[in-house]
Amino acid sequence: MSGREQKVFWEKLRWVASPILVLLVMPTTLYIFRIALSERLALSSCTLILLVITVIFSLGSRAIVSILLSVESTLFLNYYLTPPFHSFRVATSGDIVTLIVYIFASISVSGLINLIVTKQSEIENLMKRLENVKARSNQSPEASYLLGHWQIDFEKRTISSTLGESSHVHLTPIEWQLLEVLSRAEGGLVKQEQILKAVWGEKYEKETNYLRLYLSQLRKKLEASPKRPELLLTESGSGYRAIAHKVSARSE
Repeated sequence: MSGREQKVFWEKLRWVASPILVLLVMPTTLYIFRIALSERLALSSCTLILLVITVIFSLGSRAIVSILLSVESTLFLNYYLTPPFHSFRVATSGDIVTLIVYIFASISVSGLINLIVTKQSEIENLMKRLENVKARSNQSPEASYLLGHWQIDFEKRTISSTLGESSHVHLTPIEWQLLEVLSRAEGGLVKQEQILKAVWGEKYEKETNYLRLYLSQLRKKLEASPKRPELLLTESGSGYRAIAHKVSARSE
């Protein structure tokens, strides 16, 4: 199973996991808690333990899951632990306060965990980019690339024609990154996911429309006939390749 397929699998599993958590795992845990501990503890202790259980099960979940788990815990508290027993209700102001505390605690902690995970992922991506920049800067000497009749210098970000024509090609920063990723493969196939991660980042692996748009712009600027490309080729369903190769090394 490829990395992309694994990610899709876990995304689907997450949608299944939430209802299982609310409908099966949480009630089972509360029932075990009632049998094992409730008779030995004061009501305030039970309330605190239920709060902890609710927050733990809510970690990393969406807000709706946290709310459902909080309602479930509050009803359980009243049904089993507050007289008259065996009555599903939220009847007093204290019940409402308990429910609000459960919901607020669950959503807050879950949101904090998600924020930490997101920031950690962003930091890891930033570190990878810095490492890539450092690795490229340590390469000596730097080579220029030939793409058709275009000689490309990625360090100076210049494109000149080897035909002696006076021409100026202006590329946007994204176009430069895209062209560099393809050119450095020297005619090798670069998969769509690799390009999207290298140019836009981890979160954009599936945004193939970005890739098609910017590649179309590049072809208009570099191909003699953009509709019949000879330099920037599409491998249907796989990725892209640039018919480029290193031509020289600059002295430092």
